Amino acid sequence: MHVMALLVKLSFFILTIQVGVELAVAYDKQDALMIMQQILFMIIVPTIYQGLLELCESLRNPFGTDSVDFPRDCYHKGMAADVNAFLTNVGGPP
Repeated sequence: MHVMALLVKLSFFILTIQVGVELAVAYDKQDALMIMQQILFMIIVPTIYQGLLELCESLRNPFGTDSVDFPRDCYHKGMAADVNAFLTNVGGPP
């Protein structure tokens, strides 16, 4: 997880340099379309990458307390009911 976060942050840094150079060239040429494209690119791409990092972080521990985690209480109660049913039926036929 930490290596992936490092790579995403490094790609953000490289993206910032790339967009800065592209914006400088577009500003020099007075290319409004390229300026708008680079600004949108700078907003959308990091938002998607950061969202994926947040998703990976929330899915990393499926037994936590996040909204996407497994319902531990439901599994616990179901397993307890199965064990109790098994223990009550050990002596006789199913």
